Amino acid sequence: MASQDIKQITVDGNQVGIIGLQEVLEQMAKEYPQAPDHKIQSVSSPPRPWLLTGM
Repeated sequence: MASQDIKQITVDGNQVGIIGLQEVLEQMAKEYPQAPDHKIQSVSSPPRPWLLTGM
C-alpha cells in the first residue's frame, strides 16, 4: 500500500478510520467506471485487515 492517508467515516454512529480508502475508491472507479452499484458490491477481494483499523 503506497498511501498512509487515513479517512474517517461514520458506521452505525461510530467513527472509523480507514487507511488507504481514497486509493481503493480511485482504483474501483477506474476498473468499474459504468458499473451499477449491485455489480460493484458483488466484487470480492482478499481480506485486508488494515482496512479494519478502528479509531
